[in-house]
Amino acid sequence: MKDVAPWKWAVLIGSGVTAVVVWVLVLGGKKDIPLADSIELIDIETGQIYQFSTKDQQLFVPAKNPESGNRTLFTVWEEVDGTWYLDRRYLNALQENQDVKIAIDWSNGAVTTNGEEVERVK
Repeated sequence: MKDVAPWKWAVLIGSGVTAVVVWVLVLGGKKDIPLADSIELIDIETGQIYQFSTKDQQLFVPAKNPESGNRTLFTVWEEVDGTWYLDRRYLNALQENQDVKIAIDWSNGAVTTNGEEVERVK
């Protein structure tokens, strides 16, 4: 221990302090990541927007319409200006789908809803 140069001690102690600081910043004080408790879906046949709770169930897309039982519900989100957008990952598949009866802007995924209030489904 007597033969260790002072700069080596400084590196060793500095590394330890850095490790503790990183551990506290990364792991300490972090709370659970907040997850969404609901998701919005649009029916590609009617344009109706549904909001499903994701707390007690898993949701697979395309999801079943609670009224018709058909798998015609795809994820959407609403922008600040009130425009609804279809998730881009479904655009290619939907372009070839004959069941699509709503207006979709294929360049950006903007959809035309039926204008009714979002229906919340439990």
